Amino acid sequence: MKWLQNWFDRRVENSWNRAAERKKESISLREVRGDDRNGLQIQVTNAVGGRVVQIGMFNKQQHEYNYTTYIITDEQDFNHELAKAITAESLKAV
Repeated sequence: MKWLQNWFDRRVENSWNRAAERKKESISLREVRGDDRNGLQIQVTNAVGGRVVQIGMFNKQQHEYNYTTYIITDEQDFNHELAKAITAESLKAV
C-alpha cells in the first residue's frame, strides 16, 4: 500500500506544479471603482515573442463588456506600451 500512497503523492504534486506554472503564464489586473461594472478590466497573457493585453470596458447601454486586444512584442518597452493602451482606452470612455 505504500507504493499507492507514493504514486498518489507524486500525481498530486505534479498536478499542483502544472497549475502553478499556468498561473504564472497569465496575470490579470483589475481596476474597480464602485460596483463591478465600472472601470477597466485588464488581462495580460504571456505569448511567444511578447504579451497579449486585453482591456475591457463596460458599456452601460448594451450591458456588456467591450474588449480591445493589444499585442506588445518583446522588442517594445512593456510599461510604456501598456500605459499608452490604458490611456487610449480611458480616452474612449470620455
